[in-house]
Order: sequence, then C-alpha cells, then structure tokens
Amino acid sequence: MCPKCGTANLRDSKTCAGCSETLTVEPSDTCENNGEQRKVVQNVKDVQEKYNKVVRDYNNGHFEEARAGIEELLAVYPNNKTFRDVKALMDSKQDNKRGNQPDGSDYIRNLVAGGDVEKAYSEVNKLISSNPSEDNLKLRAEISAMCADKFADSALNELHEGNSEKADEFIREGLIYDPENARLADIRKNIRRKRQRKIVWIFISVILFIALLISAAIYYISGQNNFEEETEAWNLVRKCESERDCAGLDSALTAYLSVYTDGFHIAEAEEMLDAVREEESDWNAALSECTKESMNRYMDKYSHGFFYDAAFQKLDSLSFIEAFATNTEESFTAYMAEFPKGRYYNDAQKWMDTLKKNVLTPDEEQNAMRCIRAHFDAISADDDEAVKRTVSSSLSSYIGKTNASWEDVERYMKEMHKSSDVRLEAQNCNVAKIDAGKGKYFYNVKFILRKTSSDSADEVNDSTSADGLSGTAILDNNMRITSLVLKKR
Repeated sequence: MCPKCGTANLRDSKTCAGCSETLTVEPSDTCENNGEQRKVVQNVKDVQEKYNKVVRDYNNGHFEEARAGIEELLAVYPNNKTFRDVKALMDSKQDNKRGNQPDGSDYIRNLVAGGDVEKAYSEVNKLISSNPSEDNLKLRAEISAMCADKFADSALNELHEGNSEKADEFIREGLIYDPENARLADIRKNIRRKRQRKIVWIFISVILFIALLISAAIYYISGQNNFEEETEAWNLVRKCESERDCAGLDSALTAYLSVYTDGFHIAEAEEMLDAVREEESDWNAALSECTKESMNRYMDKYSHGFFYDAAFQKLDSLSFIEAFATNTEESFTAYMAEFPKGRYYNDAQKWMDTLKKNVLTPDEEQNAMRCIRAHFDAISADDDEAVKRTVSSSLSSYIGKTNASWEDVERYMKEMHKSSDVRLEAQNCNVAKIDAGKGKYFYNVKFILRKTSSDSADEVNDSTSADGLSGTAILDNNMRITSLVLKKR
C-alpha cells in the first residue's frame, strides 16, 4: 500500500498505480543478538513478492491473511516506514465503523465515464481504505475488470500487429488489476497456442528440409548406380528368356519398362513384351478350346514357344482320350505311333493287349461250333453220356427252363425221339467271344436247328422244320453249354 496516497496496488514492482510514488524496501535494518551486531540481508525481490501478496490479499478482501503477512514483514523489518504505515492503516480500518467515511463513488464513476479507469482504480482504493463498504468493493471489482479489459484491448492490438512479446507485457499488467480476468487468460492462451504452432511449423520445416537433403543425397547416389542397376534388370530379363519362364519374363520386362523409361533397351523391351503377351493370349485361347486342333495350331505358330512342351503334353493326353473312346486296336496303334514316348504309351499297350485277348481265334470258333453240333448229334443218337459231355454241370437255363437240371435235358431228349427217324442238325453257327472279367471269357453261339430224316438228307416236312428253329447257346471257358434257348423263326 502506498504511504502517500493510500493506493493498495502497484503498476509494477516498485511504482504506485495511484500517484506514481516509488516504493522501496530498506534492507539495511539491523538487530542485536547476544551483544553482537549482525546485518539482516534479505533478497529484495522476495520481500517485494511478500509485500505484493499482502496488497493482493487486502484488495481481494482477505484481511486476516493481509494482516498476517504485514506482521511477518514487520517482524523482520520493524523500522520500515512503509510496512508500519500499512499496519497502521489496517488497524485504523478495523477501528472505524463501516459507513462513517465520506462516499466518493460519484467522483469515481465520473472518472470511469471519462475513460480514466486507472485513475478511477486509484481513487476507489482510497475510498475503500476509508470506507470498505460492500458497494465500494463491488465498484472496485468493476473498475478492476475495466482496467483489465483496457490492457486486454492493448494486448489484442499488439497481437494483431504480430508483436506477441509486447502483447504479453500488457497481459501481465492487466492481471495486476484483475488476476482472474477470463479475457486476459484467453488472450494469453491464444498467444501460447500461436507460439506452439510456430514451434511446430519450425520443427516441420526443419524436418522437411532434412528430408529434402536426404532425398537429394539418395538421388545423387542412385544416379551414380543407375547404369549398374539397369544392367542388372536387363540381365534378369535375359535369364527369364533363356529359362523359358514366360511369367517371370513378363514381370521382368514390365519392371524394366516402368523404372527405366529412357533405358538403353527400351525399344527391345517393348517389342519383347508385346510378343510375350500375344503368345500368352494365344496359349490361353488354345487352353480354353482344349482340342487337338487348338494344340496343333499353337505348336505350328510357336515352334519354340514358352508353352510348346505344355501344348505337346496336352496333345498327348487328348490323343489318348480319343483312342480310349474309340477302344479299338487300330486307335491304340495310331496313338502309339504318334507318341512313341508318350505319357500313356504303356497304358495304350495294355489296352491293346486286352483287346487282342478278346479276339476270337479260329480254334475257339471251331471248338464252339463243334460243341453245339456234338450236343444235338448226341440227342439225335439218344446217347446220354455224349450229351453230358457237352453240357455244364451248372445250367442257368435250358430250352425255357431256368436253373435246369439233367432231368430237364433227358425230358427234352425223349420229346425229340417220339419219332426215331428224326435227326437234329445245327447249321449256320455264328460265334462271339465275350470278356467275363478276371481273365475269364464265355462264348455266345447263334445257330439254326433243323430236323431231318435219318433215312435221307431231306428235311422233315412239319411245322417246325420248314424254316427250322433259331437257337442261342452260351458256352463257358471249357466249351460246355450253360444256357440254351430255342424259338421259332
């Protein structure tokens, strides 16, 4: 508090806000302890801070804290006139009754209306020192806010002109009047954010600059090695070409053309890539059609193509499938001749051998016909033993009788021999060999059975012998009848 004008606030650490009186703290006081002199040395800045706190507490209505603070200072500096005056003022305030002091609020409001808020602040402090009424305290709070707003406006002007340091000074001065002013606090936050953004942009700029330096260095180094890298890339193209790696060649050429747009081999690479992709397209078309004709067409066009071997293998497979579907000795022979080293050569040989086994030999044909004729000759001769030698022990059917027995055969013989002069003769035999599986075969014999007189070669003139009977017999591997069917022609 200023001892001259009574203002309880400061413009800075040493000047009164009301009368501009210079306030000082005298650090040269001395005291005696046990008869010895010692000099009390205090940091002037620390003492001033304690004094400022006393003033703030008093201005904010914290009278007990302010009294405790000034008494603490007087304990150290008992001869300091400023501290004694402040203590005396506090004591007099306590003794005075509220409302006894003259009210100068109208004068102060006139100062505010005239725009001299700082002078009004000084006067209101004087008024409060004599009459700390609730209205006067409210008036000081309003004037404190006005002073803070004035400095806030000055700070904003400086901030708009880009002078953040000067704006920060105005904020500090404004906070002396109103330490809790929200507007000043917002402006200070804004200044700090701008400073932080500035620091961030500076940091980003430095990083970008470093990145540009690194990029330039990399570009310089890559330029030195560009020729070696292009040579290596082209060598990879040649390697894929020599290894007949179509997919690898396509990839290597694409990579070369994308990286070395002005390379030494750019024209050759473009021509090679077009040729590779054209061949790939033709090969995919051949695969899509998947016929012997499409494979032959690809192989004729690309005699040294990337997919020539694959096309040949596909042609091999398709040719064997065709031979197998035909399933003749001639078809397998043709396949084996076209593909002497084909993948299915051995399979074709096995199938052809199987077909040969199913071919009826002349001996098999003669034995089958001999069995049929012998059977009916034995019936004509009524020779039971001879008949048995031509019939299998397990007859599946015999002239309309299923699961026939020997008695069924004998019954047929007796039926045939009602007329002793009748002879049965099998003619026009047609033999077929049939594979029964597991290395077994059976023989299908179709024939015509005629009845003739035993006295002459003339046919017997009856209803069954005019055209004869149509017969079908099945013979087993041992040339024995297992089934016999006769029906009118």
